[in-house]
Amino acid sequence: MTEAVRRGLYIFIAALAVIIGDVVYEQFFLGGDAGGPAVGGAFSLIDQDGATRTDADLKGKVTVIYFGYTYCPDACPTTLQAISQTLDLLGDKASKVQPVFISVDPARDTPAQLKTYAANFHPGIVYLTGSEPAIKQTELLYQVYAAKVPQQGTDDYLMDHSSVLYVMGRDGRYMGQIRAGLPPKVMAATLQQYL
Repeated sequence: MTEAVRRGLYIFIAALAVIIGDVVYEQFFLGGDAGGPAVGGAFSLIDQDGATRTDADLKGKVTVIYFGYTYCPDACPTTLQAISQTLDLLGDKASKVQPVFISVDPARDTPAQLKTYAANFHPGIVYLTGSEPAIKQTELLYQVYAAKVPQQGTDDYLMDHSSVLYVMGRDGRYMGQIRAGLPPKVMAATLQQYL
């Protein structure tokens, strides 16, 4: 092998390493989109009516996903009430938004429990649960933190969990987050930017 060929081969290998490095960085650290974190992905869960729902079912609308649980004493019902009011404020544009509540407590949040809970909030919200492995996998996809917090002296527990709203585009790709706790007017104005 001549020196020129050897040098050409080294340059080719170095260029290939840079290209592969960029692709790996983009796929694993930026979620395949050189502009945002790796959030979202394929899941298969069960809704409040017992039907299987996947991430593909949510495409076509801007999806707002909130992770919580029905036994939550404060943050979850407050957030779902804010989402309900936000949909009311959006008026006709609310039909372009699909809010989704995903349980972080599948042991207690059965489809029947979700259906009872859903009666307290806007009818357009979809509620999802599933097996513990399916929920854990979905939490990983959305980078959600969730952990049981035992209550002293009882068998009861609360769930400590992330409290943000994930905004996914019509194509299912991550677009951004909305902090839970914002007034419905602010949430509505923020969502309008994604519609």
